[in-house]
Amino acid sequence: MKIAFLCAYNFYRQLFGVRNFFMTIAKTLGEKHDVEYIAYRETYAGPLWYKLTPSADADSIQTTQISLEGKAIAHFTRKKRQAFLDRQHKEQKQRYYYQYIGRDVSAEHYDVCVITIPWIVKEGIKIDAKRIVGIVHDFIANDWYLTNRNPILLGHKHAVGYDFYNRICNSIVANSKTVMEEYNTVFPKCAYKTNYLEPFPTYAFKNTVVDNSIPRERAVILAAPFDVRKGLKHIPALLNPLSGNIDVLYIYGGARCSEAEFNQFFKDIGIKRIEYFPSISYPDVISLYKKSQFLLFPSLEEGLGIPIIESQICGCRVVTTDAPPMNTLVLPGSYILSGDAGKDTAAMKSMLTEPFNYAGLASEAELFFSFADLENKILGT
Repeated sequence: MKIAFLCAYNFYRQLFGVRNFFMTIAKTLGEKHDVEYIAYRETYAGPLWYKLTPSADADSIQTTQISLEGKAIAHFTRKKRQAFLDRQHKEQKQRYYYQYIGRDVSAEHYDVCVITIPWIVKEGIKIDAKRIVGIVHDFIANDWYLTNRNPILLGHKHAVGYDFYNRICNSIVANSKTVMEEYNTVFPKCAYKTNYLEPFPTYAFKNTVVDNSIPRERAVILAAPFDVRKGLKHIPALLNPLSGNIDVLYIYGGARCSEAEFNQFFKDIGIKRIEYFPSISYPDVISLYKKSQFLLFPSLEEGLGIPIIESQICGCRVVTTDAPPMNTLVLPGSYILSGDAGKDTAAMKSMLTEPFNYAGLASEAELFFSFADLENKILGT
């Protein structure tokens, strides 16, 4: 089959988690099918369509590391983070090259077109393919928009995209059962063509090997925590009682919170050593998971929770919140936060000191999180 993945024109520079998700689908299907990335630019004459061809190092991500110890932690700010990144003088590489197709894609004769994010499709856009599939990543932005908790523009763009899905798509595929159920609640008339994918890891984590003979550090890892929806404000209270048990706190990911919230986190955290990676390559993040005792992921709102999957694929246990989809992804050995501070602290202390079969967790995760149903759900085979 010839399959097109319709992306944002500059998708490789943004949306790290979303990008990982749909590119994992594309790469998995690409093992057996002809897969291409396409995008369009709006002009006064109408949309112009392009193929996006990856360069040889398209998937490479440069690792940047900031080491903080002692008093320097409380004085670390978002401005200092940016100053550090500016000193790197690392230019954005051209990861994809654009090949003009035309005013439409009819000449490409696509069997399937997968719309990777809902807000890139608009009224009047025509997609020529025998089967059109729309991916739903989460309903957070729409929930905020529809309930007027925070009528953000992105929520409106989601709503426009979902209207397109409902009218045009042959199939609407959510990234989790929870998201599918949320979608069906808002759009019950389209429930007949909605489905969801069973959880799977990012493609780079495929065939990860975990060895119990390699000792783990007294370390905890945080995955992209600088977002209030990820439980940012609760993390210091959870970790500070463990300061005597943690030698290093690993953090990776950019900042999606305010400058004040970012700065306050470092003022409040009581861990004596932090290794912070504003950007990190896949091999390096896998290495961090393999070094750590557990991932702390107290997310409040999540579409899928990919770090929970990735962590366990690397044999790293998880501590997360008792809410879907997070509580549906944890395997034996991990811990669901109870809300009882004493109980939670005791459980995490045990996880930092007790022996554990990390390789066994990795093997179980490899079976539980698989790519098995991607072809059926996306291609309708």
